[in-house]
Amino acid sequence: MRIADNGPGILEVYRDEVFARGEKGLESPRSGVSLYPVDSLIDGYGGGVRSEESARGSAAFIAHLQKFVS
Repeated sequence: MRIADNGPGILEVYRDEVFARGEKGLESPRSGVSLYPVDSLIDGYGGGVRSEESARGSAAFIAHLQKFVS
């Protein structure tokens, strides 16, 4: 799954950090929940998530899950 926003994007040096617990945007007044819960949930199902630059220069997030077999 790929999701892109229309914001200013994330500098490459910070792309891994947005998934760390307590991280928040440089000018964000928010609590810093960030994408840690997303990363933890997807990791729990054997998948992964990463960020990259979209074609328009904004942030894009790519998540993949392993095939779930019960």
